[in-house]
Amino acid sequence: MTPRDANYLGVENHACVVRPELITLYQKHKSLNYAGEKMQVFAKQMQEERDAERLKDEKDGGELTEEQKNERALKRLE
Repeated sequence: MTPRDANYLGVENHACVVRPELITLYQKHKSLNYAGEKMQVFAKQMQEERDAERLKDEKDGGELTEEQKNERALKRLE
């Protein structure tokens, strides 16, 4: 089932429908836009977490111990 083509005003072809390829392209376009918006929000949250972690480390004395470096490496892998 496809929607009718609203731009086609022909009297003889009142049953003119939009091609399925166009509907597929429209759906992909909308999905990519939605995913892009979600990724921007996610990237912003990740950056805020990194900044907060960096500030915490600077307050705690700067250099990380080997144990802390290993913990961070494991977190990145998860």
